[in-house]
Amino acid sequence: MSKIVAFTGNSNSGKTTLIEKLAYLLSPTFAVAVCKHDPKGKAVFDTEGKDSHRFFQAHADVAIISPTQTTIMTHTIARPPSHLPHQAHQATHAHQDDNSDSLEWLYRVFAHKDYILVEGLKSLALPRICVARGIIDTSYIEFSNAFAVDQTTDTACLPPCMPILDLNNPKEVLKWIDQFGKEING
Repeated sequence: MSKIVAFTGNSNSGKTTLIEKLAYLLSPTFAVAVCKHDPKGKAVFDTEGKDSHRFFQAHADVAIISPTQTTIMTHTIARPPSHLPHQAHQATHAHQDDNSDSLEWLYRVFAHKDYILVEGLKSLALPRICVARGIIDTSYIEFSNAFAVDQTTDTACLPPCMPILDLNNPKEVLKWIDQFGKEING
């Protein structure tokens, strides 16, 4: 059984850092995949400091989905010792109508993972955590199931029933994912 959840929010809100922290928290015990949406097709894959590299270094398999291609990078050994470099298998394919931005595709590719963390892909019907720092963009409220915010964020605009999580506490966010993440059978 896998848990899948999506993250959304403005640029530089902390989405990548939160997902990276969750992957590090989970990876000693669980198999993790991160799927990142690249709507402009500009992502540079596995370059130090870039999102895909950060996710991969956190021991997650990574898929970058753009309108023209999907790149998947998987670890070839389950948990390499920390003194060895990560080994990887990378596959890129061009796509037109293969639905690689669909739930079915994610389930098929990552069903063997314990956790699937999706950054972006607002069109997917998934439990969604909006990440915000300082100011909440109210346009995210309607398709978010929880907000992960830091202490500088004014949450007065959020509905009273909206769960508010501590952006700097990945264990708290993981507890929400375990309770509300969508379950899929592998």
